[in-house]
Amino acid sequence: MKHYQDRIFIDQYPLSRKKILKKTLIPLLLLSPAIIFVSFVTTVVLTKLTHPEFFMLNAQRDKEISESSQRLDQRLIDTINELKHPELTPEEHKAIKLEIRKIQLKNLKINNTSNQKVSRRRSLGTAQALFIIGLLFITLFMFLFVGILVYWYQRWYYRTYFYNMTDKLIIIRKGPLAPREITIPFERIQDIYVDQDIFDRLFNIYDVHISTATAMSGGRAHIDGVTKETAEKLRNLILKNVEEARRKK
Repeated sequence: MKHYQDRIFIDQYPLSRKKILKKTLIPLLLLSPAIIFVSFVTTVVLTKLTHPEFFMLNAQRDKEISESSQRLDQRLIDTINELKHPELTPEEHKAIKLEIRKIQLKNLKINNTSNQKVSRRRSLGTAQALFIIGLLFITLFMFLFVGILVYWYQRWYYRTYFYNMTDKLIIIRKGPLAPREITIPFERIQDIYVDQDIFDRLFNIYDVHISTATAMSGGRAHIDGVTKETAEKLRNLILKNVEEARRKK
C-alpha cells in the first residue's frame, strides 16, 4: 500500500538521532561482563605463548636454594672451627682447607643462582606489566569492535524504522531483519501518554505510548526516541484523530 512507503509523515515528526546512541549503549552495558571475560582469556593465552614464566611457581625452588645456602654456611663454620684444633697433622690441615675451598665454590654457585632469581623476578615484573597493558588494550579493542557492530546495526534499525498516520489508523513498523508491523485503528485507542526510561533521561529523548484494548499491541504500540517537542506534537495529533474517529461512530 502507498502509505507504507510514504515517509513524509516520519520526516515531519522524525526520530532523534540520539536514539542510535541509546540503543548502542544498552547492549554494550549488557555485554560488558562477556567482553571483559573474553579479553581476559585472550590475554592469558597470549601471555602463556610469549611469557610462560609468568605462570611458573618458583616458591618451592626458592625455598630449596635458601635451605641449601644455610646448610653450606653452617658446614663452612664447622670446617673452619676444625682448623683451630691443635693436634692436626699437615695432611689433615691441607684436607680441611681444600674442603673449605669446595664449600666456598658451592656458596658462590648458590649466590649466582640467587642473582638469576632476582633477574627472573625482574623479568616476571615486566611480564606482569605487559599482562596488564595487554589486558587493557584487548578489552578496549573488544569494546570498540562490539560497539562499532552494534552502532552499525542500530543505524540500520533507525533508517528502517517506519511510522505513518492515515485518516483511520496508525502504522508502526520496526526491525531491519525481521520487521514487525502493527496497525492501530483510532477508534480502538484508549490512551496516549509520553514517558522516559532512565536511558531516555540520559539522552533527553521521549517515547510515545499508544494504549489499546488488546494486550498484544500494548508492548509494541509505541514510537520511541523522539524529542520532547515531537512527542507532544504526536500525542496531540493522535488525540485529535481519536476524537474525530469517535464522533464519526
